[in-house]
Amino acid sequence: MALALVIGGCSSLGEDPPEIERDQRIADGESTGDTPAKGPGPGALTEAWRVTGPAVPANDRTPERRVAGGRLLIGTSQRIEAYDARTGRKLWHYSEPGRGLSHAAAGDAVVVNSVGKEFDRVTTGLDLATGELLWERSFDSDETSHPVLTGERGNASASADGVVPLFVEDPDDAGRGELVALDARTGDEKWGREHRSPLSCESPDRNAAADTDGSVLVFWESCTADDVVLHAFEPATGRPLWSRSGRADLAVGVAVRHGATLIVLDEHARALVGKDGKDLADLSRLGECADICGLMDVGGRLAVRHDDLRDLTLLRTGRYIVAVEAPDADRDEFISSVVKGLT
Repeated sequence: MALALVIGGCSSLGEDPPEIERDQRIADGESTGDTPAKGPGPGALTEAWRVTGPAVPANDRTPERRVAGGRLLIGTSQRIEAYDARTGRKLWHYSEPGRGLSHAAAGDAVVVNSVGKEFDRVTTGLDLATGELLWERSFDSDETSHPVLTGERGNASASADGVVPLFVEDPDDAGRGELVALDARTGDEKWGREHRSPLSCESPDRNAAADTDGSVLVFWESCTADDVVLHAFEPATGRPLWSRSGRADLAVGVAVRHGATLIVLDEHARALVGKDGKDLADLSRLGECADICGLMDVGGRLAVRHDDLRDLTLLRTGRYIVAVEAPDADRDEFISSVVKGLT
C-alpha cells in the first residue's frame, strides 16, 4: 500500500526540519534519584518542596504535569519545564518561540510536537534527564502528512512505553493508512501496522491515549455520528490486544494504568478492560463522573474517580503514587508532599 509517509528511509519525515528558533536550557543530568517505587504510606503528609511552573498563556488548556524518570514535567502550549522530583530543583526548559507545543514522556525521552504559523510541523526528541536534543523530524502543512496523535488531555501528545504513535493516511483513501510507532529515544520506526477503518465515514477522527502509564497503546477512531472504535496494541511489538466499539455522547475518555484501560463514552457507558480484552470490573453502579472519569493509583489499588474528586472506587492491587496540586488563576503550582521519615 502506498502511503503519504514512509518512516526511516528517504521520506518526507526524514527530510531536514526547517530552521526554527529554540529557547533551551540543558541540565547536567545529575539527580537525587528516582521517586520511591511504593510512594508514601497512610498518615499525615508534610510539604517537601514547592515550585511555580511556567506562566499559563491566555486561553491555554490545563498544563500537562507528569512525573517520569525522577523528573517532574510541566508543559503549556509555549514552554516545557523539568524539575528534580525529589528536591524541586529546576533542571531544564524548552520552548520554540512563536510555535505551539504539545509533548509526551515516553521511556527516557520527551517527544515534543510543534506547529508554526504556516502550519508546518516538527517533532523533536529530547533526553528526559537533561533536555538535550536527540532527534527531529518534519512534516509539511498537508493535513494527511500530520500523523501526530493526541488525546483529550490538555497539552499532552499520545505515548506508550518508549514509543510515540503516528497514523499515516493513504493519500487516496482517508479510511486506510498505517499506524506507526516511533522509538522515542531515536526517532526511528519501531513497528508499523496497516489499518483500514471499520467506520463508514470517509475521514474518521483519530486519537490515542495520552492519560497513560504506557503499558498499553490505545488508539481510537470516531465519526461525526458518534460511532467509536477502539484498538489496543502491545507497545513494544504492535501486537493487537483487543478492540471495542460503541457510541459516544461526550468526548471519548481513555486512561491506561498497569495494563488496564478505562473507556468512557458518556456518563453511563464505561468499561474497564484488561490486557486480555476482558472486563475487569462492573462499573454500571458507579455514579456519574465529574467531567471525564479518571483512573488512578491509590493505596496500592487501581481506583476509578467519579462523582467528585473525593469519591473513589478501589478495584485491584497496583502501585501507589501521590501528588497534590495547587493551581491559581495565573500560575501553575505543584506541591510535592511526603510522609515524615520516608526514605
